[in-house]
Amino acid sequence: MEEYKELVDKYRLTEQEKVETVIQYVHCSQCHVWKSLPGFLDHDWNDLYNDLCKEYISPSTKGQFSKQKLLDFTNKYAQKCMNNETNVIHYHCQFNNLAKILIDSGYITKGECRELTTLFK
Repeated sequence: MEEYKELVDKYRLTEQEKVETVIQYVHCSQCHVWKSLPGFLDHDWNDLYNDLCKEYISPSTKGQFSKQKLLDFTNKYAQKCMNNETNVIHYHCQFNNLAKILIDSGYITKGECRELTTLFK
């Protein structure tokens, strides 16, 4: 990350460009994790950097994914103005990616997932 920060500073990338290009340096097995972080979704480099620091302090699947994190994600987007179809589709893709990992890992049931989706309606 430090090398990446030096590189993007050298080329004076914008905050959004930093977020969009960092994913090119991530192993494909981790892309879904990075793309699901609030900083990535909001194209906010500082938030993404902080999110990544938090995620990789506890790199176990349980540390990266939890029902509470999915609930926090849902609550965060429930407060945002989703004024077009693209925003809604983006939200649902991210929610489904997070939920699938939790369901497949046995951290939540499909019923719990359905309950979380009703909170957003």
